[in-house]
Amino acid sequence: METSIVKRRTSWIMKRLKDLIELGRTTFYLPEYQTAKSEEEILGVIVAKYLQWQGKGIITAFSYALEDANYHVLAKQVLKLLQNPTPFKSEVNAMSTNLGKASCGECEGSKTLEVTDGGMIRSRCLTCGFVENEWLFGDEPDYLNTLAQRYHVTVEQIREALKGKTKTPTEIQKTILQQLKTLNPFLEKLYGVKNIIAMADGRTLRLHTRNNGKAINIDIIYHRVPDLYEIKAYYVNAKTLECKPLKTVKDVFCDQTDTIIHEILHEHAGIPLRYIEP
Repeated sequence: METSIVKRRTSWIMKRLKDLIELGRTTFYLPEYQTAKSEEEILGVIVAKYLQWQGKGIITAFSYALEDANYHVLAKQVLKLLQNPTPFKSEVNAMSTNLGKASCGECEGSKTLEVTDGGMIRSRCLTCGFVENEWLFGDEPDYLNTLAQRYHVTVEQIREALKGKTKTPTEIQKTILQQLKTLNPFLEKLYGVKNIIAMADGRTLRLHTRNNGKAINIDIIYHRVPDLYEIKAYYVNAKTLECKPLKTVKDVFCDQTDTIIHEILHEHAGIPLRYIEP
């Protein structure tokens, strides 16, 4: 093929890829994190999704990228990872609590359950690296029985692992919850709160709610200066667990928090606008 045609087509591919990276920036990340994400990170996420999160495919693509850039020795070293029957085992053990084993439908290898920080359970193949989200706080508790049978563990083992991944609330987070329940003693029933999570920053309390088939996370964030709160609401995709921002309210006084949460859930999840006595 003529050099001019190759250059023209390469230029066209690079422009389309640039457009896809920017589309990925606004698709995969919340607005407050988008500008901080590098093109390399977004491209990596796109590649992982395109290859359906299979470790072998990702490593192979990475090695050919190195080869094209004339990093021949490094490319060979990367390809050696594929010769390891469990290339992801040490990484998985470091990141999460692992339970049981089952057969992987992607490669017929062996997969395990991971219980991650934040209380999410996902499966990961130790051979091909395929990952699938299985359960999150707020999902049906009965599904834990199914997972226990499939991975040859007990429900008690799964519950114990979940307890180990639950963060101990800080005094700020305890105060936020106490204030919310003082304003609204029936908070959990009226708002369909399935789980209350103390976030890692120590000043954010998350309400995971489910109403009328819609899962919405509401973050109540305390700002010591100027002693006000910020409330952020996100729609949660039940299949992918990706979050889509719904609303942000800044400079909220303590006694306004319950009213704002109520209005958000009325607008986006269809709960009654007026309180109904439980």
